[in-house]
Amino acid sequence: MRTESFVPGLSHLNMLKHISFFAFISWLSGALAFPIHAQENQPNIVFLFADDLGRYASCYAKADGPGTLNDIVRTPHIDQIAQNGVIFRNAFVNAPSCTPCRTSLCSGQPFWRGASASVLQGARWNHQLPAFPLMLQQNGYALGKAFKVWSPGTPVDAPIGGNKFAFQKRGGRINQYSQNVTKLVKEGTPRDEAHQGIMAEVRGNFEDFLAAQKEGQPFFFWYGPTNVHRTWEKGSGKALWGIEPDLLQGKVPPFLPDVPEIREDLADYLGEVQAFDASIGVIVEVLHEKGLLDNTILIVSGDHGAPGFTNGKCNLYDFGCQVPLVIQPTAAIREGMAQKGVVVDDLVSLTDLAPTILEFARVAPDATMTGKSLVQQITLGKSGVIDPSRSAVTMGRERHVAGVQGDFSHYPQRAIRTNDFLYVVNFAPDRWPLGRPVFEDENGKSLAAEPTVEQLTNNTYAAFADMDASPAKAYLVQHRNEPAIRPYYDRAFAKRPAEELYDLKKDKSQLHNVANDEAYAETKARLRSQLMEQLIVTNDPRVVGGGWYFENPPMSRAPDAVNFAVHRPLKYEIFQRNNLGVGEVLLQGALPIPEVPAGRAANDAAKNKAKAFTQWEVRVVTTDGKVAMDWTLIPTVPIDRYLHTKITVPQGGWYHAEIRNKLEPQEFVRSELFGVGDVYLVAGQSNSANYGSVRTTALSDKVTAFDGRKWQPAADPQPGAAGDQGSFIPTLGDLLYEREKVPIGFASIGVGGTSVREWLPRGSRFERQPTTGANCWKCSDGGFESTGSLFNRLSERLVYFGPSGIKAVLWHQGESDAGQARGGYPPDRQITGKDYRQYMETLILQSRKVARWDVPWFVALATYHSEADASDDEFRQAQKSVTELEKVYLGPDSDALRAEFRDGVHFNERGLKAHAKLWSEAIESK
Repeated sequence: MRTESFVPGLSHLNMLKHISFFAFISWLSGALAFPIHAQENQPNIVFLFADDLGRYASCYAKADGPGTLNDIVRTPHIDQIAQNGVIFRNAFVNAPSCTPCRTSLCSGQPFWRGASASVLQGARWNHQLPAFPLMLQQNGYALGKAFKVWSPGTPVDAPIGGNKFAFQKRGGRINQYSQNVTKLVKEGTPRDEAHQGIMAEVRGNFEDFLAAQKEGQPFFFWYGPTNVHRTWEKGSGKALWGIEPDLLQGKVPPFLPDVPEIREDLADYLGEVQAFDASIGVIVEVLHEKGLLDNTILIVSGDHGAPGFTNGKCNLYDFGCQVPLVIQPTAAIREGMAQKGVVVDDLVSLTDLAPTILEFARVAPDATMTGKSLVQQITLGKSGVIDPSRSAVTMGRERHVAGVQGDFSHYPQRAIRTNDFLYVVNFAPDRWPLGRPVFEDENGKSLAAEPTVEQLTNNTYAAFADMDASPAKAYLVQHRNEPAIRPYYDRAFAKRPAEELYDLKKDKSQLHNVANDEAYAETKARLRSQLMEQLIVTNDPRVVGGGWYFENPPMSRAPDAVNFAVHRPLKYEIFQRNNLGVGEVLLQGALPIPEVPAGRAANDAAKNKAKAFTQWEVRVVTTDGKVAMDWTLIPTVPIDRYLHTKITVPQGGWYHAEIRNKLEPQEFVRSELFGVGDVYLVAGQSNSANYGSVRTTALSDKVTAFDGRKWQPAADPQPGAAGDQGSFIPTLGDLLYEREKVPIGFASIGVGGTSVREWLPRGSRFERQPTTGANCWKCSDGGFESTGSLFNRLSERLVYFGPSGIKAVLWHQGESDAGQARGGYPPDRQITGKDYRQYMETLILQSRKVARWDVPWFVALATYHSEADASDDEFRQAQKSVTELEKVYLGPDSDALRAEFRDGVHFNERGLKAHAKLWSEAIESK
């Protein structure tokens, strides 16, 4: 028996590895016409990435127009880079929190595919993710870094190889710039001299890196100072940079009170931005002095919005997620640009930087990367919208500070940002967005002593720990009971509704949530569908699997509090067998890996014990103790103590998986019951759902059903489907189990009264409205398009099960398309059989595209309305013709079940049994 490693959120990506050759060919075909190939050498790349740097640089003042903080900040060195290259007006992070943002940035894909690297505290780098710096190194680049790359997390800065590429021995006082300069000034050092001393350290670190490189070798250097991160010296903006707080009056973002305390805090923030800019000037100067600047690409950005302010860091609003992105290409590329200093309006994400950097370096991107290269936007030299398809970005958040909810639960959010709207889903609106108040309950009743102003200013954990400690935070808490300030306090800290929608044309600062405004209902539905589509396609565990991965240990517990346990398989879970009679069973659990004492305490015995605790074995036994798979070594034990692997298990069940350590073989943990057999996804309209006249229950205990989160015995009503009565599924499960002698699982998603048009992907156009008019929008030209909501239901299950994870889709639908005019519906809702055939083909092929494998389908003959209208030949022929597609088979002829089997259009008790038998026969025939 074999095992293989597995990462939550990446289950479908193993298959993508097999198409990496084609990804390379696709990349190469575009690269052949790419202007950097006029150069003889690969470019050097310097990545200037500040911690907590929001979208603040003086080059954005012109792009934004007057009235913002960019009117005040002065960043001449960033401005010069912009003047020589490209400013991105609409650049966003994938997560407004340090570690998950950097996970996304380095891997070129959404943070939610990073396993435990998707959170801040407790993050462990997921070595199954690609990391573009290491890919550069593998392709001839020298690596270097100063200060923060990926942290907090373990191992530190893993995606750049850890500290072995660190060049920071000359000093790191830039990371506490205002504190260090203020201290020196107080001790008598002139301000300019103190400043130059810190900049000399920046210069020395970078010169050390350059001196260590082989002549002519291309290099990548990551400069990541943390000075823009809290804390700062109070009043330093004015004292060190001459930023007068009163100049900010009228420019304070409207979600913050425009008072002296807030203005001073913002001025201090902008002072740290200017310190970062000054250090950039030093690095650019060194490149120029050494003759390297012309062949170096400079990239400036930050990992999220301003810390310690409302709507900033840890929030999915623009103030938290929009960041600067300014790029200066090499001199050779600049010569080919139509213009320099252009402003690009495409919506872009920092996930796009990994494939962009790799393309500049002429390295094929990893097949799992979802980011799209920005090379076209950078090299064209044209302002405005370059790629109209870049019309939306997605963002999200799980956990920042671990204990802010009172436990280790997350504040799960996802959002989609378009040019016109921001739509946010708060999956757990009962939780506090920035942490519990600690000192009072929801009604304002005192629970503990209120934190002092000093504590709120300097101790992030004093209250609302997902907002950094700051004078602004202290002001909001201290003045929260004043009528003029209370709305600002609530906007920052109060619980939020499940959905938020902001009309950016009318409400640029995102102050007025219109999610419940009927005038925006269609827009909200459209954006929700579009967002869910992206989350499903990228296999976000928060949506695919109902958030199970994030809501269970160890993701919802402190590492030291995680008990030795198996979390998957779930109880009654069925895994699809293959034609060899075995199945790939997902095994997830928490392992008690002991820490190795540091230094001399790490004696041989401790080291040997730690080594032994990496030797984990798994076996599979039946409920009566028979061994189905003997003890097998698990090849990879993750450093985050979370086991994710697949094991090959013979068909059958019920089984338990048992895990033990070789050092202590007498101790083991056992999974819930699971089986290996056949899994079917049931979709369509009412006769595929729970509309039968009686509820039924499977006789066999090895017939189960999945609702998207948990498995349970297959008793009606079927979980996941519409309706609340009976179905053919329990009886079909019994028939299949009796014949196949393996467990049978069903995932039902049927919805009554639906047309095939309503099951099409979002945006699919059709001229005639479906029967009920649900799950579609009317377009301005009089046509209609699908909302995609039902297609997303289908896609979510397909992505959850993964490639080859089900036996087939059982499709029973057609009554709501055939003969509608005869059924008394308006004639303008009738489609032809040819239309039906085309829509079915689109549905099947698009579902396979999402699933990334050729999912088999069975299509029933289903057109019955009444005894007087028992079948429709045109649509029956259309349903038969769908089987011309590869791996599409004819399902049961349900029209043959006439009045004695029916209660209206739906089946009675006799009909449910007969319907199940017809399905069993159709499946058996293939």
